[in-house]
Amino acid sequence: MPRVFLSHTHSDKPFVRTLAHKLQTRGVRVWVDEAEIKIGDSLIEKIEEGILDSDYLAAILSPNSIQSAWVKEELRSVLTRQIVGKSIKVLPILIDDCEIPLFLQEKMYLDLRSWEVPGIFDAQLDRLMQDIGIDCCAICNTTGMEFVRIPEGVFKYGNDGKKIYLDEFWIGKYPLTKETFAPFLATSPTIGLNFPEDYLERLNDRHPATNLTLLEAKAYAKWAGYSIPTVKQWEKAARGDDGRHRPWGNVWDAIRCNCGEAKIGHTTPVDAYPNGRSPYGCYDMVGNVVEMTSSGQWSDDSDFLEIEYYFCKGGSFRSSNISCCYNFKWRSSTRCDSIGVRFVIENPSTDQFTIT
Repeated sequence: MPRVFLSHTHSDKPFVRTLAHKLQTRGVRVWVDEAEIKIGDSLIEKIEEGILDSDYLAAILSPNSIQSAWVKEELRSVLTRQIVGKSIKVLPILIDDCEIPLFLQEKMYLDLRSWEVPGIFDAQLDRLMQDIGIDCCAICNTTGMEFVRIPEGVFKYGNDGKKIYLDEFWIGKYPLTKETFAPFLATSPTIGLNFPEDYLERLNDRHPATNLTLLEAKAYAKWAGYSIPTVKQWEKAARGDDGRHRPWGNVWDAIRCNCGEAKIGHTTPVDAYPNGRSPYGCYDMVGNVVEMTSSGQWSDDSDFLEIEYYFCKGGSFRSSNISCCYNFKWRSSTRCDSIGVRFVIENPSTDQFTIT
């Protein structure tokens, strides 16, 4: 696991202690002065050792910290090491309005000025975990399916950016794949009778499972103990909480997903486009396959046994200029080779899931 050096001033200790605890619960090793420096130790030597042994330096930015001689010295030490080839990445974290030091202004910072608001800290921290290569996952011990945590809180929903509150939930990191679908199909062979002739010959790959009706997707969800997301859950997982129209931002970028412009003409493995991940680490939220939701034509949360049409989200390998805001309806009983599904859970239990 990576190690993060927390560069801060004493007046920001309440935030730093909270940050350190949350990082440690996610498996990140943390260097904090009060835990590492003992009575009689040389401050300069211990700080130098801590920086040298770290992969990242989190610069906590506040009016007090930018005036701190110690913080300035820690940043100077990291910059020196970057020059001589010891790569330590600086992660600016803004916790209060202040003048960001000149040499950090060109870096994207993590905005935690509202860190005491419920849900904000965890949402932003999940983004940080993604940036340093660690996604918070719950892995199902039965199916092997991976789920990422979507923290509670408000997000901007739809084209008009209406603010909607959702409780915490976990959603599939990837759409359902054929290899994950295969064990269920073996227990329910009648479901496979109406699939394309060559479908059963390709059940060992990482491509999305397609050609499912909504009731068949529901049958898998019941078998595995999952649910199909509502349009609101799906959209928050795809867009984050800041109202972006695509998982990576607002500007359409065809190289980040399997879309019509790529001219591939069929599905690709679900992990083929890491640069198209959502703020929470979900793959293929646009492109590859359109995805089912449990929301129907008349109500976002209708029981889909009563739904003649369901709403789909995202776009497929046939789509272009895809927006996460867009919904379209599809008949529940109709199959399609460009429609797939991912699932949600509420609270992963430790006897059914391994949390990483």
